[in-house]
Amino acid sequence: MAKKKKKDLDIHIDTKKIDLDIVRKDGKTTIDYDSPNLDIHVVKDENGTKVEVEGNGKIAEKAEKIIRRIIKSRS
Repeated sequence: MAKKKKKDLDIHIDTKKIDLDIVRKDGKTTIDYDSPNLDIHVVKDENGTKVEVEGNGKIAEKAEKIIRRIIKSRS
């Protein structure tokens, strides 16, 4: 059974402290999350998933570990 092609997405959410951009086009998904304490950049394509996490403070460090663990287990 062939995989169903996913629809293209272009979502931009901009609030006072958080910016979120999700773009899916031609089989490539890009997610950018930007907040004062945590920045996350995820790129998923047919080659795999790449995650970049930058943060400062104790909460950002814990969030970074959790996100990396989730992505690692799902890919």
